[in-house]
Amino acid sequence: MSNATTTKRQPQKLTKSDLTKDIYRKLVNQGMSDRQIREKYNIGSWATLQKIKDTWGVAPDEKVEANPASSGQTELAERILVQVSKMAVEQEETKKQLNEIREILTQLTQKIHSPGDQYTRFNDESYELIRKLLKKLL
Repeated sequence: MSNATTTKRQPQKLTKSDLTKDIYRKLVNQGMSDRQIREKYNIGSWATLQKIKDTWGVAPDEKVEANPASSGQTELAERILVQVSKMAVEQEETKKQLNEIREILTQLTQKIHSPGDQYTRFNDESYELIRKLLKKLL
């Protein structure tokens, strides 16, 4: 028996020269991490793979070929977040206005129930507080 017939053919190991931009994108879309890709293509360090990606123009944190359906979901999520943010700002403004109204009502109540105003219920300060209250309410 000759050496050629008894020796099993070893599977060819992949190298970094076998890795192309398209293959990389395909692998990332399949869910492979950079670490797994480095192991599969025998790339020794993260920096080496990073240099290869830089020459291809692939940003470090870029999602490669994002799924169109997920980009639609992302846009929807962003619009929802914007609406929620607007609602939070409006709620905060309403809360501020209600606190101002509460403060005016508290001052007015104190003014009405103060001992010096037993016979004259309203004076200029009371009227001013009522005006402030009406401005806030309108």
